Amino acid sequence: MRLMLFIALLLAACTGTVSVPSPSPISAPSGMPIATATPTSTPIPTASPRQVRPFERVVPLALPPELSAAVDRDRVAFKDATGLHLLDVATGQSRNLYSVTSGWSLELSPRGLRDDTLVFGLTRIEGQRTDGRLLRLDLRTNAVATIDEWSGPFLGGGDAWRPQPPVTNGNDILWIRVTAEAQPFAAEVMLAAGNARPRSIWTAPSGVWADLHDTGRVAISTLITQRDRAELVYWTAGAISSVGDRPSHDGGPVRFVGNDVFWGEGPGTVRNITAGELIGPAGARRRVDLACAWIGGTARHLQLDCGTSQDFSAVLFDPASARRDAVGTPRLLAGSRAALWREGTQWWLGILGP
Repeated sequence: MRLMLFIALLLAACTGTVSVPSPSPISAPSGMPIATATPTSTPIPTASPRQVRPFERVVPLALPPELSAAVDRDRVAFKDATGLHLLDVATGQSRNLYSVTSGWSLELSPRGLRDDTLVFGLTRIEGQRTDGRLLRLDLRTNAVATIDEWSGPFLGGGDAWRPQPPVTNGNDILWIRVTAEAQPFAAEVMLAAGNARPRSIWTAPSGVWADLHDTGRVAISTLITQRDRAELVYWTAGAISSVGDRPSHDGGPVRFVGNDVFWGEGPGTVRNITAGELIGPAGARRRVDLACAWIGGTARHLQLDCGTSQDFSAVLFDPASARRDAVGTPRLLAGSRAALWREGTQWWLGILGP
């Protein structure tokens, strides 16, 4: 009887209802913010954060599929068909910054944003004349100030040289304006150091490139000088010093990489820049063959396009260690301290360490 009673109780327990707990929600790793969209933004990305060398952190962001952007560690300023906007990386919230007047085009460099300073250019073409403006936006107050205005000849389209958009190190602003002060044109390298008035620090009668270091130093490369040579000079606290020259056909853009300067071989308008010189602060020079096309970079990397016309691949090359990190996408916008890229429909922000 005891055995029969035990079996009956066991059968009752087996045929009873079993409660299965629902799964716990998955949360993002601590310290890895997920961007959220504004009501007019694209849906919140569902991809998980991941690590991509050489970045300390990688964050998914909700952004329009096609855009130009200025990139920093904490914010991304981006331009679309409606104007200029700012996305906060920590909260994922965006706000409108500036609406472009009809007839003007907005030019934004990936290195046009640092801390609370955003700089951008406006251009307008009227027949054979090009008008230009430089604007600085204080992100703490949303105040927009016009720093410079000028007019110059139309430079043409296609592979013609044209000035780069303005860049900033958070304190100083560097830009190039084209005027009719010389024939066929005069290219002036302009600098606004801190709150000082803008000043022209170099004038060239041909194409010119310039780059701004975090310390306020400026490297300037002129394609054709009066001696029919390409020349590289430094501007430091008001003093100009010559670094060297080359045949004009090998003159090209300059970019600070750490404390060195990379001087590309060739203007990059007809043929890709696949080599150049690294020049140290004391003047030591060494040639580097990149084996890929140089198209930009961070404060410590050269950004290379190592793909083909059918299969692009962005690579960040560290000249100090000779290390190459493939990001795995053709669409990469490199700021000094971070880079933005798109894979499929997903945007990612890679944040570099101090």
